[in-house]
Amino acid sequence: MKNKKGSKGSMTIKIDPEKAYDRLKWDFIVETLTDIGFPNNFIDKVGFCISSSKMQVMWNRKALKSFKPSREIRQGDQISPYLFLLCIERLLHLIILFVEQIE
Repeated sequence: MKNKKGSKGSMTIKIDPEKAYDRLKWDFIVETLTDIGFPNNFIDKVGFCISSSKMQVMWNRKALKSFKPSREIRQGDQISPYLFLLCIERLLHLIILFVEQIE
C-alpha cells in the first residue's frame, strides 16, 4: 500500500479463515442469528447443537476423561459452514458501521 497525504488513510484487515472458524464463540453465533431474525425455536436448536458436544483425547491408547469445549463450531457439521458465513457477514457489517462512525 502506498502512503497517502492528508487525514484519510487506508486500512487492510487479514482474516485467517481457519483460525476464525476455530475461534468462533457460541454467543456470537446466537447473537448473529437473532440479529438476522431467525425464529427463536431455530436459534435454540442451533445453540443446543453447537454447545452440546463433548470431546475426548486418546493418550497411549487410553481414552482420557471427556471434556466440553467452550467455543468453536465443529468442522464436518453440515450447518457449520453456513453459520460461519453468516457470522463473517455480520463482522463485515460491524466493521463498516465502526468505520462510518469514525468518518
